[in-house]
Formats: sequence, C-alpha cells, structure tokens
Amino acid sequence: VIVATNAFGMGINQPKVRFVIHNSPSRSPEAYYQESGRAGRDGKPAICLLFYRPTDASKLTSWAVSSGINEQITKAWEMVNYCERSDMCRKIWMENYFNSENLINQTDSTKVCGNCDVCLFATPSEDNHVDITGDAISIVNIAGSLKKHNETMTFLQLIEAWSGYGHNKIHWIKPLIRDGLVTICGDDKKSREFKGRIINHLLLESFLQEKYHATLYSVIARISLGKNGQALYGLKVADSESALKEPPIYISKQVSENFLLSEVSATSLAKQDLFVNLDSE
Repeated sequence: VIVATNAFGMGINQPKVRFVIHNSPSRSPEAYYQESGRAGRDGKPAICLLFYRPTDASKLTSWAVSSGINEQITKAWEMVNYCERSDMCRKIWMENYFNSENLINQTDSTKVCGNCDVCLFATPSEDNHVDITGDAISIVNIAGSLKKHNETMTFLQLIEAWSGYGHNKIHWIKPLIRDGLVTICGDDKKSREFKGRIINHLLLESFLQEKYHATLYSVIARISLGKNGQALYGLKVADSESALKEPPIYISKQVSENFLLSEVSATSLAKQDLFVNLDSE
C-alpha cells in the first residue's frame, strides 16, 4: 500500500496495481484519467475509487482561480460535472469529454462499460431523476436577493440559509419566506449532501454563478445569481409549474448513497472473479 500525492503516484510503474483510491477529486478530468490509469496496467480488472462530496466543488474551482489559468477553471467544473453525474456510464462520460477535443482516434461513446458505479448500481433512467424546480426557485431567490442587501454567501452559508439557520442575522430572508418566494428545507427533508448537489447542479447549469474574492492566503468562492437564474428569480415556489416556460429542472439521484466501500469491493471483485491475496503479493 502506497499513500502519496498525485505527483509521486504518477511515477509508479507497477503493472499489477489493483486499486487506486482518490481521497479527493483530481483537478481536471485529464488528471483523473491519467491517475486512475495507474491501476490495471497488466490488462487485468482493477478498481478505482473516488471520494467526493459536494463541498469539494468550490474547493476545486477556488484552486483553479488561484492558479491564474482560465482553462483550469473550465476543467475544474468539468471534474465537478463528472462527480455529480449519476445517470451516465463513467466510460461514456470520459469518451464524450475527450471526443469533444476533436482527437484523431475517436472512440465509441454508446457502449456502456458495465463495471462503473452507475452501470452497477443506478436505478432505471425513468426512476433516476428528481424534480428540483421548487428548490431551485427558493435557492435562486435567496441568491438573487444578496446584492440588494449588500450581502454575500459562500456555498456552505447558502445551504445554512436555505436550511433555516442564521435568519436572525439575515433578517431580509423572512419576508421572502412569508411571500412564498422561499421554502425552507430542513435537514429532516433533505440531507446536507443532497442540498449541496442541488446547488452544484444550479451552478453547472448557470442558474447560479461563483464570484471569487482573493485574500492574501486563499481564494474564496461566493455565490450569486447566474444568467439562467433570471428566469426563476421572483417566482413563487407554489406557482413554479404554471409560471415556468421551460420544462422542470431535474437532478439525477446519487447512485452511491446506499452502498459502502466494502460492498463496492466485494460486488465488483466477485463479479470479475478477482480475489487478490495481498499477503502472497
């Protein structure tokens, strides 16, 4: 077992690596593709596991901004997209991503791998989406009111406000609730993780946007209204179906919610008849 940074890990030239585990997302799909490619270079099945939570998104994008490379910001958001998508085979996602770069050797982006978490654990597509239009209206109305009140919010602060916390300090949110522009979503209704996924989805679809504030030691991402959020801003949650001109906003369910690392390992390895005796290695 080797615990290392990505720079050291990329120098490993051991063909029979059976596991590559990321404790946080890579900074781009290209980096993740190369790093996960350290596993199974002998042609035998291997497992790549990526630990991710929605709060990682703002960390990735803030780092990208601090790098000073505009292209890196786009790639950071693509990595967030990869982590958040749970309705598309991981292999197909990667093929679509790299095929968009007009490479000479194009690959087939229609055949699923049958081995990734989406292929193994996702529910049928018609049951794998949740309508979040009402949630989106609440979030957009909070974010859209920030500028008017000379306020800013980070990712976590927005979740807190939407969850019903800290309203003594942000007193202007109470009239929004009273007028039906915001519906508070307590932790008993949705988990913090799922709320984070909703906000990331709205960021990816430009209903919200991040603006960055540089300090002496770091870059802080703050959330504001995005270009597509104008269509939702000012709507009442109860009138969302009749007021929206566009179809409802959906988010795919997280396929990883109900299984553990041990289940992934046991299921995948049993499926491939690949039991490795680490002691004998």
